[in-house]
Amino acid sequence: PAAGQQAPATGDPAPTRVRQGGGSVAEVAESVLPSVARVDVNGSAGSGSGSAVVYSEDGYLITNNHVVEGSTNVTVTLPDTQVVDAEVVGTDATSDLAVLEITPTRLTPPQFAAQQPRPGDTAIAIGSPFGLDSTVTSGIVSATERDVNAPGVTLVGLLQTDAAINPGNSGGALVNDRGELIGINTAILSQTGQSGGIGFAIPVSTVRDVADQLINQGEVRYAYLGVSTQDLNQGVASQLGLDSAEGALVAEVEPGSAADDAGLQPGDVIIALGDQEVTSSGDLVSAVRSFSPDDRGTLTLIRDGEEQEVEFAFGTLPSQG
Repeated sequence: PAAGQQAPATGDPAPTRVRQGGGSVAEVAESVLPSVARVDVNGSAGSGSGSAVVYSEDGYLITNNHVVEGSTNVTVTLPDTQVVDAEVVGTDATSDLAVLEITPTRLTPPQFAAQQPRPGDTAIAIGSPFGLDSTVTSGIVSATERDVNAPGVTLVGLLQTDAAINPGNSGGALVNDRGELIGINTAILSQTGQSGGIGFAIPVSTVRDVADQLINQGEVRYAYLGVSTQDLNQGVASQLGLDSAEGALVAEVEPGSAADDAGLQPGDVIIALGDQEVTSSGDLVSAVRSFSPDDRGTLTLIRDGEEQEVEFAFGTLPSQG
């Protein structure tokens, strides 16, 4: 457990629970604010701040990998204004998630949504943009299953929201109108670096899976295929004799990888993985993420104008540390 414990707060009422049918933004905020903290970091690249969400009563919090990456010192400011030192339990660049641990001080985790939200559902973002603690903004879930290219990684299956998200919101909560956590805010699409009405959050299903692996084993294991692909365009599709420009064109096969063992070749066009259709390189990344290392899979591909299937066993994504 991390050092830096301060005296626990006393006399704080239990957080309000939102009625089952959904509540106002104010009611939701009141119920969730005790579960969201500010994170301040110092490291070789300087100082910065972000947000974190309580994951469990026994001292674990979730934030983004990019918030704590390269940090040498991390502190957490809790909703009751206590400032405590935090230990980085584990980080995962592939999902942009990290787990922190502090000495427990009456932490209150939020409720976790059991179902993925739908486009149009209420979305409420809570965090510390620009270091402004306990900031609440609201909007809707604009889309689901978005893939976003971030530095060095493609984040897949994200929620898109128009709730205002700004620097410092990273690692904060995105909740529904019942106060249930639906995602961890991670990125914005903006020309200025500030909210432009397009923000992204990691869905709670991914959050739970990654956090549990980081807590239990200190790392996250992902299935690995071992190919570099590119999207098709109509010109390339015509050269290959294809009727459409849908699929992932294999550009390179890593020697000794699962793809190599399966006999994949540059120029192959992958159109499905198992029962998941592949219309682009992003689709292939998302499909691979749905498997675990050593799982068996079947690729449907087009080679020399002929459709064929190949079976293989996934490898393990090499460590990024």
